[in-house]
Amino acid sequence: MDSDNDFRLGGLGDLWGFNTTEIVEFEDWELELTVNNLLLEDVANINFGNILVILYVENILKQNINVKVNGDDLSYYGCFIEDVIIPEGLETDPDFLTIDGTDTNDAYRQNIREKEIELSFSIGECDLGTSTDMLRQVTKVLVNDKDSYNRPIPNRIEFSHYPDVYFEYIMKEAMDISQQNGAYDVKAKIVIPAGTAYSKEVSTTNITGYVQGLAAVSPMISFKPQSNVIEINELISSQRFSMGYGGDWQSKVVVLDCENRIAWLKSNEDDTEATDISAYVDFNSDWFALKGEYSFSGTNCVIRTVEYTERW
Repeated sequence: MDSDNDFRLGGLGDLWGFNTTEIVEFEDWELELTVNNLLLEDVANINFGNILVILYVENILKQNINVKVNGDDLSYYGCFIEDVIIPEGLETDPDFLTIDGTDTNDAYRQNIREKEIELSFSIGECDLGTSTDMLRQVTKVLVNDKDSYNRPIPNRIEFSHYPDVYFEYIMKEAMDISQQNGAYDVKAKIVIPAGTAYSKEVSTTNITGYVQGLAAVSPMISFKPQSNVIEINELISSQRFSMGYGGDWQSKVVVLDCENRIAWLKSNEDDTEATDISAYVDFNSDWFALKGEYSFSGTNCVIRTVEYTERW
């Protein structure tokens, strides 16, 4: 509220809870104001006029690389992407067996580690105050939220020159900012915890297939039991899964979530109230990890689908 009794709601960069892709076709929008008298016991009269609705728009510049974070295109926030550095391949942490007195130095274990992607972009206008507000808005888009356990919630980021995959990232460090002629040059580093990208398309096959990509995947396997005891074998890698169940499951569907190591019992494929029957899985069973060619064989069960998301 100003001294002349002017009220202002919102301001530059305020999206009113919407994302940039939802604010379109303004002719279909309505503005509704609700006034509540919460502080005064008496009836209050409100007189208002000279209502002015200002729409702030941004000229979208054509870019060589478009970057989207959780579906929001950064160019809609005034960012001009100058450079994107995505390390190709895997960051790994191998362990080596070294024997003194010999030239032996054999790698016996290799784990995929996180890797960093670097973004460089400029943002702002000639006015430093406006540029600062724009910078704050795009910072809010890039920074992660946290859940109730204080764990970072990964953001999804997509790049136009990698059209078939997306990455999940957390922002570990503050952005490096420099100011020039009223605008900002920004460098941001984001951490990819998985160390890989994920395919946007889910692959679905029957008992045979081929997993491309750089890393093994944990599939979702659905099957119909035909006996109280079943066994599933992956013939190429010799992985084996077995379980027994004494209840009625032969008219139902079992889904193996190999990533989370859960066996779900469903009345049908679309059942949203599945029952966890993981306690009936044999202790020495393999929860399948697939890379390259695979071929499944089922004993006392019919394998329906094998689903997975490739990692690149």
